[in-house]
Amino acid sequence: MPGSETALEELMCRIVGDFLQKGCVAKLADDLFCGGNTPEELLYNWECVLQSLQKSGICLSPSKTVICPKSITILGWIWSQGSISASTHRVATLASCPVPDTVRGLRSFIGAYKMLSRVIPNCSNLIAPLEEKISGMKSADKIIWSDMLREHFEFAQKSLSSRKAITLPKCSDQLWIVTDGSVTKRGIGATLYINRDGKVSLAGFFSAKLRKHQVLWLPCEIEALSIAASVKHFSPFIIQSKLQANVLTDSKPCVQGFEKLCRGEFSASPRVTSFLSVVSRYQVSVNHLSGRANIPSDFASRNAPVCTEPNCQVCCFISRTEDSVVRAVSIQDVLNDELCLPFTTRSAWINIQSECPDLRRTHAHLKQGTRPSKKLTNIKDVKRYLNVASIAKDGLLVVRRCDPLAPPNELIIVPRNVLDGLVTALHIKLDHPSKHQLNLVLKRHFYALDMPKAALKRFLKPRRTVFR
Repeated sequence: MPGSETALEELMCRIVGDFLQKGCVAKLADDLFCGGNTPEELLYNWECVLQSLQKSGICLSPSKTVICPKSITILGWIWSQGSISASTHRVATLASCPVPDTVRGLRSFIGAYKMLSRVIPNCSNLIAPLEEKISGMKSADKIIWSDMLREHFEFAQKSLSSRKAITLPKCSDQLWIVTDGSVTKRGIGATLYINRDGKVSLAGFFSAKLRKHQVLWLPCEIEALSIAASVKHFSPFIIQSKLQANVLTDSKPCVQGFEKLCRGEFSASPRVTSFLSVVSRYQVSVNHLSGRANIPSDFASRNAPVCTEPNCQVCCFISRTEDSVVRAVSIQDVLNDELCLPFTTRSAWINIQSECPDLRRTHAHLKQGTRPSKKLTNIKDVKRYLNVASIAKDGLLVVRRCDPLAPPNELIIVPRNVLDGLVTALHIKLDHPSKHQLNLVLKRHFYALDMPKAALKRFLKPRRTVFR
């Protein structure tokens, strides 16, 4: 239909489609914007657009054509010499609107307010009480405004005056992402800065709320999640930048964990390893920053709001990243037989047993059906193994265990020289279980001489920090 939005879209794609693909022309609604990195490039692109329009018989209205403006308003944003700020008309509408009566009206206010989140510091925290109020309510429900809730609404309106003008990053700018995570306030936050011609400029804000169970995480794991979420949030700028982006954090364990990852090593914390792997995907460097110099991101992490949007990309990324943690095994899942215990690959244990002299001799006696001479007194371990061990079908030395009302189970025999390492690895892998839980797991899957003493020794050692 002539004059319809579909017809206009098809017409513009046919005329300036090549320029849209090159990126020198942008189409927003029914407006065309032609740009360039230099005045000469802009002039060339503008001539090409005019020639294409002339060939198609399209004329431009002189009153609606603006060439090289210093400032222009696009969809409620004021673009001025490489920076953007919120339009006064858009802000005035939100600042002067009355208190909504229904949930639909308040959701409309919150949605419009969130559009300004990139230029308002701590924007998400300002509207958190309003989102919590309407969580789970229907659009047609009436809102009962208490004095406290009304104060939050009015404070959010007054905070519109604190909006900032942010600078749009260029591909030649140096990006600095300053991150921070707060365990007590259950939030993560970040601030993006750019370094252009020796001058540091503000480029955006980011904050998100953590889930309840994440409060039990180590501080370094919260910091690592903050780094991963921030890098993912600002990834469009990172991908287009010609320079390596830098992440600044006040967590030394995260910096040391990233250095380990660069050397091909894994950190003791599986969450730190998984979250920092996102950083390596975007070729970003991680450096340490003193907490005193990290005020904006520290404030954002301590005042992050609860997000009630089910399809929020930030919350979905945090959830997917947490669920995809490498080596993430819960002790309860193992005890309930919901997940297989790690370090139980039988082919690997066959190779380990073949390197132990006592187990090699035990395997030979069992295979040949012989027993060592009673005069030999220096092979006590071999004699103890022969009392309980047997050879499985695949050649692995096991101890068959039969419990009442349970199917028979084969326990893998662990050599003495590997036992301490296995206990320590399982202790870290299962996120530091209690002594009783660790003993249950060991007795269910492994057999070793004096195994209870080895497990007890692990808990008698002084606790150490995650990173050294």
